[in-house]
Amino acid sequence: MKFEFKLTKEYLLDFHMKYFLKTKTFLALKITYVLLMMTVWASIYFIVDTKYELMIIIMFLIYMLLLIVFKKRLNTRIAKNQILSYLNDYKNKFLFSPIIITIDDNGFSINTESNTKLIEWNIIENFYIIENNIIIKVFGDKNNIFIPSECFNNKCYLDILIELFKENPSIYPQYRYPNDIKFR
Repeated sequence: MKFEFKLTKEYLLDFHMKYFLKTKTFLALKITYVLLMMTVWASIYFIVDTKYELMIIIMFLIYMLLLIVFKKRLNTRIAKNQILSYLNDYKNKFLFSPIIITIDDNGFSINTESNTKLIEWNIIENFYIIENNIIIKVFGDKNNIFIPSECFNNKCYLDILIELFKENPSIYPQYRYPNDIKFR
């Protein structure tokens, strides 16, 4: 089975933005941000002279109110920056060149303009299907393999691919976005 496609930054960004805000990775990022800001505010409170404490408390409350009001927009911006920093990284430029994925009994090979990579069935960790897009997680590789839905003109191709995964690495597809996906 052979898939040929070319991804665009907009397509990947839109796809990941739909689901990334609900992952454990993004939750950890938000907690880190909140703890950092709490540390900054606590430091300011303890460093500033006592006659300005009330003003600092009021500023902190206004800051918290603004965070609550603009929570959705702020979360979207943080997630978008996280994903874009990954997509704009020089090491990931191969994502946007023409890609050919060939799947056979040994595993699958990914051919781009710059290299060819063979991935054997035994190093595949998980297999996700979301809106007929496929994400394949590989042990020890920070890059996930993404196959867009445009490769599956016919539902038959997707069914054949699912059967290949069930037979070879004995991995059944998960029909959800990976909760622990990382963009670093």
